[in-house]
Amino acid sequence: MESKEAHDLLENLAPFYESIWAPIGMLISARMRYGSIMKDAAKFLYSDSVVDLGAGTGKLKDFLNVPNYIAIDISSKFLKILKKKRRSTDAIRADVSKLPFKDESFESAAMLFVFHMLKNKEETLREIRRILKKDGKLFLTSLCKGGMLSDILSNLWSVNPLTEKEYDTLFSKAGFEIISSRKVGVWYFVKCKKL
Repeated sequence: MESKEAHDLLENLAPFYESIWAPIGMLISARMRYGSIMKDAAKFLYSDSVVDLGAGTGKLKDFLNVPNYIAIDISSKFLKILKKKRRSTDAIRADVSKLPFKDESFESAAMLFVFHMLKNKEETLREIRRILKKDGKLFLTSLCKGGMLSDILSNLWSVNPLTEKEYDTLFSKAGFEIISSRKVGVWYFVKCKKL
C-alpha cells in the first residue's frame, strides 16, 4: 500500500497524468522521453503474459503486443481512465502487495514509477516473485535517494526512497537476479529475473 499523501496527489493528477505530468516529469527528472522508457520496458518484457503493476492509465499497453496483458492499480480513478483509453485491456483494482493471482501466473511484470511509494517494498517484491514463472522478468523503476530533486520529490510525495545499493540488496533478498540496472536522473531502472 502506498502513502496516503502520494495516493491523494496521484488521484488529483489522474486526468492529465499521461498527457502532461509524466512526459514533463520524465524530461525534468531523467532527461528522457516518457515514450522511450515505455519502449525499453516493452522490449525487455516481451512475452506471452505481462502484468503491469501500478499501471496507472495503462500507457505501457500501447508499446506491448502480447497475447495476455493485465493492468493492476489501486486507484479507481486511474482504472476508469485506462478502460476509457484502452478498452480491450483487462484491468483489476488491487493492492500490489496482495495480488489476486495463482503462483507462477505471468512471464513478465512491470512496475513503473510506483515502487518508491510503497510502504512494504520487500513484501511486494516477494508477491511479484510469487506470481512470476520460473526465470520470469521484472522491469522496475523507482525514485532513488540522493540529490536535491530527489529530496524535493520525496517530500512532495511523503516517501522514503532507497539508495541504489539498498535497492540491489532488497532485490537479492527477495529472490531476484539483477540483469542490468542504471540510475537515470533521480530514477533507478532495474531489469531482473526471478531466481
